[in-house]
Amino acid sequence: MNAATSLKMQRLVWASSETTIGLPFDREAPAYAPIDEDHPLYPESSSALSKVLGEEMARQFHRRFGTPIVGLRFSNIMEPNDDAAFAGCQKDAHLRKWNLWGRSWRHQR
Repeated sequence: MNAATSLKMQRLVWASSETTIGLPFDREAPAYAPIDEDHPLYPESSSALSKVLGEEMARQFHRRFGTPIVGLRFSNIMEPNDDAAFAGCQKDAHLRKWNLWGRSWRHQR
């Protein structure tokens, strides 16, 4: 973020994580659904906490320099061959309740 603002980039997009909101929702139930940007954050791991800190850093860099910064809270990034690991979820939706059924894909070109 420091480099992006020093280079006067027009915008910055970076990868955050859905875990910032407390996934897998075992200890803290979601405050509401669907989840939006205003949902309370309940990081449950050091990785999730680092993403929360990164999101706050982005807010402060935007406040200070005005650079638009977007953090995408990705969910389940999988390779095309990972379908088998999630095949049972199509038959039993309760298997995906831990992240409110979110799913993202990375497609190869």
